[in-house]
Amino acid sequence: MDDKDNPQSLDIGDVVKVRQGFEDPETGVDMSGWYGRVTQRFPEAGTAMIAFDSQTLRQMPDHYIETCVADECSWQAYGYELTDLIKAVPRDTPAEVETAVEELEMKYIYSYLGEEGLEIRQILRSVDPDDEMDHLVAWTDYLEENLPFPFAAVVDEWQDRGPVPSGSRVRVHAIEDADEHYGIIVKVRYGRKQYHFPLCELAAADEKSPGYHLIDLYRTWFANR
Repeated sequence: MDDKDNPQSLDIGDVVKVRQGFEDPETGVDMSGWYGRVTQRFPEAGTAMIAFDSQTLRQMPDHYIETCVADECSWQAYGYELTDLIKAVPRDTPAEVETAVEELEMKYIYSYLGEEGLEIRQILRSVDPDDEMDHLVAWTDYLEENLPFPFAAVVDEWQDRGPVPSGSRVRVHAIEDADEHYGIIVKVRYGRKQYHFPLCELAAADEKSPGYHLIDLYRTWFANR
């Protein structure tokens, strides 16, 4: 066996491909011919961590990435036995890998939430996945356009203090602001007074109203952001 084919000779940054017939034992996905670069090497254990190249990332089955997202494990990299790897010629650049990762992060974000995840991704389709304020701006614009203000709502999160107790019925008049900690803040009227209240702690009073699902969708995103 030539040194160039010897898995023990792999160095950080080397390009490799996965041997034919290799399947991921968790998902059953055939990884034969998947390409990537060595990012970590553990000679004593006979293993290496591989970051996939852009072509492999874009050709991955949907259910593999969705399963990884749901299990909170990486779909961008994988640990292999050195004997499962073969040295190969690069097919792309690290910059192309970065672009592919960014595209796929946006495509599969919130996939573990099922149909709700698909709706959330559609609302956030043009935002920076790493910029939470960008997300909040997108939600603000979407809800201002689609919520039927004013509407009745119920405080359904526990309130250990404050003038508006749990279970109170309020009337929501408008979106007032967006805060990184509390999310979207709405202007509500409770009794004769007006307050600013986090939308994530409210539910539309009428489950059949068009705003009920939208608020529930926003709250799902807020809880999983």
